[in-house]
Amino acid sequence: MRVISPKITNSVFYIAIAVSIYNLYQIYIAGRNLSSGTCPVDNNSAGITLSLTLIFIYFAMTFFTVKE
Repeated sequence: MRVISPKITNSVFYIAIAVSIYNLYQIYIAGRNLSSGTCPVDNNSAGITLSLTLIFIYFAMTFFTVKE
């Protein structure tokens, strides 16, 4: 079984967090400029999907990471 370096796993985690924060910021900015009753998340569904995918990849990688 191959093991993954903790540096790679941590990098994926940091990228996932950065993408998630960026998406939340974009939703906040879009929500400020839209009229009431309009959903700002619809415009950013690809970014949310990317964030969730990266977080699930990170979670799966933690099972194969070398314990320090």
